[in-house]
Amino acid sequence: KLSKQIGGLMKQGKREEAEEVKRQVSESAARLAELEVQEKDSEICPLLAVDYILANETHPEEVRIMNSFNNGSYFLWRGIGHVYIEPKTEPYLRSFNGKFDVVSEYAYLLSFSTFDEIDAIVKKYDFDYICASMNMPALQTYLQQTNEYQKVLESESTYDGYVAELGRSVPEYVLYRKCE
Repeated sequence: KLSKQIGGLMKQGKREEAEEVKRQVSESAARLAELEVQEKDSEICPLLAVDYILANETHPEEVRIMNSFNNGSYFLWRGIGHVYIEPKTEPYLRSFNGKFDVVSEYAYLLSFSTFDEIDAIVKKYDFDYICASMNMPALQTYLQQTNEYQKVLESESTYDGYVAELGRSVPEYVLYRKCE
């Protein structure tokens, strides 16, 4: 479109206007190059977790991952096939999918779950991976006590608020892989 506009201006003898359009396009391109967006590993954007799965799975589109509400969309966007939940909640309601109410299950999991209840959920969905964010303490405890999953990585990003409270840095999430 712009080249047509510039060509039209040149045909009309409006060389100065055509040169101004070229200059503005050039400046815009230079500004865009300066604004290179870089992903940062975090609970919402678990870059390292996805990179690990993509590097270690032949068919990432078949991977079943238990994840938090906040990062399900990121896993899907990067090609991880089956997430536990994501912000688009309709498919995760029993009234929509006819099977399970994952939304209520997830809310319960965040606050009130026991070891046995978490174990039942994990076995029900047969997850290949669990990406446990730090806002899921019951799940963290379960994963530390079970021998069915092994820790494969921790996020580089940390919850700074815990440093003062716990006296140490706490990763935003931990990725666990089902033991073979």
